[in-house]
Amino acid sequence: MSLTKKDLQAIAELVDNSISKNNLKLDKKFRALEIKNQIGIENIVDEISQQMQDWRSDFYDKIDPVLKEVQSSFEERAINAHRISEHEDKLENHEKRISNLEI
Repeated sequence: MSLTKKDLQAIAELVDNSISKNNLKLDKKFRALEIKNQIGIENIVDEISQQMQDWRSDFYDKIDPVLKEVQSSFEERAINAHRISEHEDKLENHEKRISNLEI
């Protein structure tokens, strides 16, 4: 039995249809995988973002008292410098008055 052109065309058509159906199935599977991967990536990004936010919050909570202490120290230095300056002025004034009395 030999195959005619018509038979070969029918076989080719069946093969093409079968390949097309398989391609559609594969396309659907690939799209589903892409969606799953995208969702997975978004979840990972969200998780990393949350961890960074938590870390940042912890960092600021820990550094805040230190920065307040530094700020307080700067303020104390400014106050002490002013007091020392006033005392030095008074001391000079007293020294002048004493030297005038000694003469």
